Amino acid sequence: MRTIFFSALIIIISLGICEAQTSTNSSLPPRQNTQVESVTSRLTQQLNLSPAQKDQVTVLYQQSLQQIQQVVESNNNDKHLANDQIQTLIQQRETSLQVILTPAQFNLYRTSGTK
Repeated sequence: MRTIFFSALIIIISLGICEAQTSTNSSLPPRQNTQVESVTSRLTQQLNLSPAQKDQVTVLYQQSLQQIQQVVESNNNDKHLANDQIQTLIQQRETSLQVILTPAQFNLYRTSGTK
């Protein structure tokens, strides 16, 4: 189940990245900003994030999507080639998220499929 979710997440993120390939701005394209807002909103509700946590999670997901976008671009939009690097970035994001969340919040995040 978790593998299916990660695969779906990577596909969704990758599709957003591919649609925004023409953007040369260092900030995220509108679609990815919407994704970040959606994830942050969902995590805020489900994990009862404090305002500070919400801000940290927003920055974390923005940075993560930017890094994933760079990986996909550097691999000539070959999502399969970029997959290992993307998985590493997702693991790094998980580690950072564990620092932001309380142990109880992180446990709920891991067990509820909130990702």
